[in-house]
Amino acid sequence: MQISKQSPHASRCSTDRGLPCRRDLMKKLASSFEDLNSNTNGDIGRLSQTELHPRRHFNTKEREVLFIFAGGQCQICKNILTDDWQPDHIIPHSKGGETDVSNGQALCKSCNLKKGNS
Repeated sequence: MQISKQSPHASRCSTDRGLPCRRDLMKKLASSFEDLNSNTNGDIGRLSQTELHPRRHFNTKEREVLFIFAGGQCQICKNILTDDWQPDHIIPHSKGGETDVSNGQALCKSCNLKKGNS
């Protein structure tokens, strides 16, 4: 997949060098897979954050995207990821973070345990 440079004005998220930001790259990478998100139906005006985003775990396709984006390295310590690597919510699910590749990162088990709910 080829990701081209964007104009700095093409997106709120573009950097001053005209390169797409992490969110844009993750969305583009994820778009090459099937629909990754479950839909929430009904009256969302009265739902809590957990009810709005009830799915806590990343599915197989999302895990693939996170691993590929990380280049097989933990995104904190940069060590090569082993079979026990863990997908992590950048903004914790418990604090309203969505289970979506734009809010995910691939971490080694050790870094994910150290990070905890922060």
